[in-house]
Amino acid sequence: MVEVDNAIFRKEYEYAEKRLKVLKAGLSMDEDINYMYVRECEILIDSGLHRISKEEELEELEKLIELSVSDYKKYIDKAYPFMRTEIVLLMNIGSAYAALGERKTAIDIYYMLIRSINTGYMRQEDSIQLTVILISNIAHDYGAMKQRDKAIRMSWNAIEKAKKNNLYTVLPKCYGDIAWYMMKQIKDRERDEKEKELCRRYLRQAYAVAILSNQNYYANIAKSVYWDFFEEEIYCLFNLSNGELSESSLNSSI
Repeated sequence: MVEVDNAIFRKEYEYAEKRLKVLKAGLSMDEDINYMYVRECEILIDSGLHRISKEEELEELEKLIELSVSDYKKYIDKAYPFMRTEIVLLMNIGSAYAALGERKTAIDIYYMLIRSINTGYMRQEDSIQLTVILISNIAHDYGAMKQRDKAIRMSWNAIEKAKKNNLYTVLPKCYGDIAWYMMKQIKDRERDEKEKELCRRYLRQAYAVAILSNQNYYANIAKSVYWDFFEEEIYCLFNLSNGELSESSLNSSI
């Protein structure tokens, strides 16, 4: 399950599909929680490999959550003790809404989940991890809605929580988003031109941590954005002789 989850997170959908087949062979599909997990992965993989559209992804995910929560939208401004599997599923539903341009709906879903987590019924490790991801998602959607100052503040909030709890996987997205929003503000004359150097630094940090945590998708985004903004090849701020990820190398890069 960890291998499947990590592969989907890194958008390595073909590998995720191979590992999911192995996983299914050892699971009982008669158990609702197993069926929901496997089906959710299948939907995300099919969407990631462009076998289904984003509209179909959303439709299938919303059908799936109904097996567990008959009407999640009635809790949109409340707190409800969702299980971890339900939170992840609803998070993916929010992401599907965002991909379809319905970012306000996505943000409402994310805040609903944060309120629920904040009631304190989950394991601390799970609650912190999920909260950091949700905050980074909210920040990204605010940025897409051109509420860039708010997006930057929330991205820094996510980074602070992530670094405090050694949750490095979210950092490439957050540093990259901050650099992108700042560059857009510089272009629109909402920020001083001198802050371009900060954007360079944040993109390099995004790239470095993405490389170290094997997130090729975000590494390639950082590399592409860096070239678009500065017409230079990006480079890492460190050199690993064995190419392996270590806590010390991550700490030095952030």
